[in-house]
Amino acid sequence: MTQYFTDFSEYSTGSAPSDWTRRHNTTGVGWTVEADAGATGGKVLRRGTASGTDRRSLSWDAIDSDPDRDDVEILFRFRSATKLDARAFVRGSGGSGNETMYTLGLASPSGNNTLRVGKYDGGTFTALNDTAYAGYTTNTWFWCRMQVQGTTLRRRVWEDGTTEPTSWVDPQTDSAVTAAGWVGVFNFQADAVDIDLFGVGTNGDTAPSEAVGGVSGGSEATVTVSSEGAGTKHARGGSETTVTVLASGGGHAVGVISGGSESNVTVAATGGGRKVAYGASETTVTVAVDSAGFKRGIGGSESNLTVDAEGVGTKHTAAGSLATITVDAL
Repeated sequence: MTQYFTDFSEYSTGSAPSDWTRRHNTTGVGWTVEADAGATGGKVLRRGTASGTDRRSLSWDAIDSDPDRDDVEILFRFRSATKLDARAFVRGSGGSGNETMYTLGLASPSGNNTLRVGKYDGGTFTALNDTAYAGYTTNTWFWCRMQVQGTTLRRRVWEDGTTEPTSWVDPQTDSAVTAAGWVGVFNFQADAVDIDLFGVGTNGDTAPSEAVGGVSGGSEATVTVSSEGAGTKHARGGSETTVTVLASGGGHAVGVISGGSESNVTVAATGGGRKVAYGASETTVTVAVDSAGFKRGIGGSESNLTVDAEGVGTKHTAAGSLATITVDAL
């Protein structure tokens, strides 16, 4: 269960976001980050006007190492000046002409704005459901929330500034595409589209509408996220807390202090795996890893935990009060 969020403000303008990858049709007009004063972070992800229709996907590399990415919720804010086609895709794989994935969002087949659930299976497209959507207005921000959980696929769309609906539009069931794969944005029409923000929650987590890092619920806290690489690093601190996330790789590193004080959590990662550390009060938790596995350290009160691993396995430690635990694995 992990959350990811971007409003694209961290990327340079005029080029593709550095830790996203073009998939399927990789020629012609692609996706670039552009300045936009009306966007949440002052920038948007833009798919410019193309010469024709095609299957254009852009996946977020940070999610590739998440073992729970087969079940996801995605939230994104979007707009278009002309014909609309703004969708997210999950469980993606294959190349141009051999695409496999589910796509959900707002499309415009035959020029009609439609809430679509689509399936690509070995290059063959099937519209699992098309529901007319008359509420779309050009040059206006809209939101889409979509979920793929097991064999259930569902979505809803609403205009910015209005209340998000509580019900889903015509949920669908399909079991053709089950393997975890790429997660990202998708577009088929030639018309340009802007994506303002993009949030993802895996394995039951809610897709966030704002940054998930930072200091929450505490005072006198220090949170540091230092990274060199394509990964995603999260940190949350309670009162009188120090949280440090140091990463130099493509993995997913998370440092969390939840509900405690006077704690120290360090996550140092130089690899492609997932690293998680949780600290309660008066706790020191260290997770240091140089490989592609999954390592977790969980500390109770007055505890010291160290997880030091070079390998592809899974290592968990959990400490009670006044405990010291060390896991050293190769």
